[in-house]
Amino acid sequence: MTKDDFVAAYFPEVDPGREPLGNKITVQLQLVKKKVGNIFLANDTADFNKNATVVCRVVKVGPIAYRHRESGDEWKEGAWCTVGDIVLMPRYGGHNRIELPVPGAEDETVIFATYNDFDSIDKVVGQFEHYTKIL
Repeated sequence: MTKDDFVAAYFPEVDPGREPLGNKITVQLQLVKKKVGNIFLANDTADFNKNATVVCRVVKVGPIAYRHRESGDEWKEGAWCTVGDIVLMPRYGGHNRIELPVPGAEDETVIFATYNDFDSIDKVVGQFEHYTKIL
């Protein structure tokens, strides 16, 4: 599975309607499927999966994210991730989570959350099909 296929399947285009400030990044959590094949997941299972999701797509980056807080210079190792990257974030982290409907998709919603830049755990660089099994 390519990154483009993965993004198309699990990260529908939805405008979060916000911009992160300072050193924050806004991410879209991986879409939680309510139906797998012909089987509808129980609400408890879907709710658990929604709250346990840690695979995210970076959608916005604050003006001093991945930069020295006083000088504004980029970190010596560079930005850990950029807009469009698929990243792993802490399971119970993030601020101001908001759930928004997916345009044109009945009963589908996506969740956005804001994290500190240094909360980024991993950047996914290949084998995206493995991240479809997290849910």
